[in-house]
Amino acid sequence: MGTVRDLAARVHGLRLADDVIAGSDLIRPAFRELDAAVRLYRCGTHTEEAGRALLVNIGELAQIVGWIASDAGRHDQAAQTYQLGISAAREAGDGSLEANLIGSLAYQIANVGDAQESVALTRAALDAEGRHASPRLCAAIVDRLTFGGNIIETGTESYWLAQTRVQATAATATGKAVG
Repeated sequence: MGTVRDLAARVHGLRLADDVIAGSDLIRPAFRELDAAVRLYRCGTHTEEAGRALLVNIGELAQIVGWIASDAGRHDQAAQTYQLGISAAREAGDGSLEANLIGSLAYQIANVGDAQESVALTRAALDAEGRHASPRLCAAIVDRLTFGGNIIETGTESYWLAQTRVQATAATATGKAVG
């Protein structure tokens, strides 16, 4: 299980790196990590417990690598990566991780694709985890559902963009800086 712990530490390190390094600069090392983890699972010999733990880490890694790819503007690659993570989470039997990955994909689609599809995916995330979801995961899923629903309702590219424009207009009218 030392290899699994090492992989979990690398996933954590990649999450921290994503906070300070642009997606376009991080994308190559991120995909190298994901490819190595998938090779380890497919080509290695491991117990059922270790195999499940590897799949969970692959799912976690796919979530952050998908986020990085999306941040770098590689939306198709990000979607494929999220799908890989969803499959890994499902195979590992981790409904929370699966729901989180579906939610990440839904969030991306809400921003760059079809908001209706985003809402449908978010509902699928709820179905994936069902009544076993933690309060934190439920809140994240509801936030993504609301985000997608607002895009549909307002017809804007992004709910946050609309809010920023409203704030900027109000600030201009009052002579105050936005921030």
